[in-house]
Parts: sequence; C-alpha cells; structure tokens
Amino acid sequence: MKFLIVILLLMALGCSRKNLTAKKQVYYSKGNSVTDGSQLGSMGLFIIKYDSTKYYPIPETYKPSHVSKAEVLECEIVLIKYINEYNIDTKLVYKKSRKKYPKAKYTLNEFQIDLKGSGRQYVAAISPAGKRMVFVYSFCDPKEMGINDTGLVVVHDGGNCYFDYKIDLESMKIFDFSVNGIA
Repeated sequence: MKFLIVILLLMALGCSRKNLTAKKQVYYSKGNSVTDGSQLGSMGLFIIKYDSTKYYPIPETYKPSHVSKAEVLECEIVLIKYINEYNIDTKLVYKKSRKKYPKAKYTLNEFQIDLKGSGRQYVAAISPAGKRMVFVYSFCDPKEMGINDTGLVVVHDGGNCYFDYKIDLESMKIFDFSVNGIA
C-alpha cells in the first residue's frame, strides 16, 4: 500500500515524456491574438489576448489585461528559478523513494521538468479584486503541438511536458503551479 502511495505521489509530481499522448483542446480567439513581435514567437512564447466571451479555463469574472514583451521575459526568469527549485525538491523525493523502493522502474528524468525547447502561451487578466496576473500554459515542443498566438491550447494529460501556473504581475510570484498527469 505504501509503495502505491509513493508511486502516486511521484506521478503527481510529473511523468515521463516518452510515448505520451496528450489530449489537446484549442480555444480559438480569432481576431484577438496579440503579436508583440516575432521575437517572442521565435522563442516559443506567445501572448494570447483574453476574451471572456470565449471558453477559457480562466474565470469569466476576470477582465482582459495586457502583458508586455518585457513582462513575459521577466516571467520567464521567475519560471527558471521556480523550476530549478522544483527540480531540487523532486530529486529529494525521488532519492527517498528509490531507497525505500529500489525495484521500482522509473528515472529521475521522468519527474523533473526540462525547459529546453519548451514554449508557453501567456494570457493576462485582472481578477475581480483588481490583481493583474498572467495565466501560463507550457508545452515541450510548441512547433510539434502547433502552438501559436491565435488560440489558447489547453492540454489534458501528457505528463511533465505540460504544466500551467499563474503569476501575480505585481509580486512576480508563481502560484497554482500544476504539472499534468497521465490518463
């Protein structure tokens, strides 16, 4: 029973990128895309203008906002620091698990997040309390997934290749960080 709990805990932290099929759902926002310049797009970073009349995984009570290229790049720096800490924590959990269950067949890479080659979609919104924040959706390979700035893509499942989070643009703090699981 304890073995099952540890395995489920590790799966919650993230899963392997190998042989995963992710379920992709696109919420199109024709005419509402924001292109702040091709430099972000060439980096796999895309800004999507929030439209509360479209179905998004963002509460309808939120109002559209704007996020600049500079803010996106600052968010990327915050993300790198956050993922470094996340990977350190994951490594500690992994080592404890390996000692306790040496026959388990999983590797550290199946749980840690690698940002190399990944991309993100940024959607800025203002909460009913007036907080300006960005909802961020991250993908391993934006070109392969057809990620761009014309529609928000939300992936269900897919493991540690896909994760989402929010950033408060005033404090530049990440919250509600979530790594996808596997169906």
